[in-house]
Amino acid sequence: QRETDNRYSTKTLVNAMNSISGTYVDKNYYMFDYYDEVVENLGKATNIDFSKRFMTLGEIKNIISQTKK
Repeated sequence: QRETDNRYSTKTLVNAMNSISGTYVDKNYYMFDYYDEVVENLGKATNIDFSKRFMTLGEIKNIISQTKK
């Protein structure tokens, strides 16, 4: 909440994070079909590009490993 300069309530942030999901498409590709202003600002705060509609499993694993550091 602090990272977004308190623009959104905790409930709004949690709902946005729960809405971000990838659907397996084919051959190691996943499609992300939820994106809004809250998700955009979460991405800016965490340095994650949520605007990418398609990602490979490798890209997803790389993002996860970066967030664990």
